[in-house]
Amino acid sequence: MSEDSQIETAVKSLNFIMAADDILHGFSNLPLVWNMARQDVKLRYVRSVLGPLWITITMALYVIGMGFVFGGLFGASVREVVPWIAIGMIIWGLLSNILNEASVVLVQHRALLLQAKLSVSMFVLFVLLRNAIISAHHMVIYLLLFLVGLVAPSWNIMWIIIGLPLLLVATFGVGLWAAILSARFHDLPPFLSGLTTVGFLFVPVMWRPVDLQRYREIADWNPLTHVLAALRDPLLGSPPSTISLVVVSMTALICFSFGVLTLAYARRRVMFWI
Repeated sequence: MSEDSQIETAVKSLNFIMAADDILHGFSNLPLVWNMARQDVKLRYVRSVLGPLWITITMALYVIGMGFVFGGLFGASVREVVPWIAIGMIIWGLLSNILNEASVVLVQHRALLLQAKLSVSMFVLFVLLRNAIISAHHMVIYLLLFLVGLVAPSWNIMWIIIGLPLLLVATFGVGLWAAILSARFHDLPPFLSGLTTVGFLFVPVMWRPVDLQRYREIADWNPLTHVLAALRDPLLGSPPSTISLVVVSMTALICFSFGVLTLAYARRRVMFWI
């Protein structure tokens, strides 16, 4: 088969109507998905007094310890480093957990998918909302930073109204292709888990770009640097840079488009893959 005929066959296999129906089905059942996500978080911490706040407490202690360590390593003020790490950890935790959990969500709910006519988008939204609930608990750390004076109040926090929706669009697209491709290639989930672990070191979560003496391009040319900045800068009281907003917008568009393309190509095949 020639290369042109292979491309033609691949294009004909795209079913955007089925992909649109799948996404519309997911969003039309958003109240149900919300209840599923809320119930899942409750069941994970049944009979626990603090529930998800245990993760928040662990993260807070981790942030305090890393604040002193990285503040000492880079000669930066702990008052500046602790809020930087805290907000970075919350955002990175949201991104990495969505990616890793989306990659296994279809396989984990195989029985439900085979028995009921449910959409792939519905389970991706389930992962997004479940992690959004957990991240909302982590925002207690941000409130504590505000109360102790490590974060100053500013109207620049309103910029998050732009950054957060773009982040959610990007994670929805990533969740779609991660869920579908992982159903086909079962080696992908452990690969993505390792990728997020290693990638954590190359993203300015714990360290600040201004503290790098060499290899500054690791931060400057990393789109995740701007994804973090679009949310972290407003929470720290500064407006995000124009370049960060542009990069985040392009990232959201690319991730969503790739997710829809993956869904259009593989929606019919998913039931056979899982």
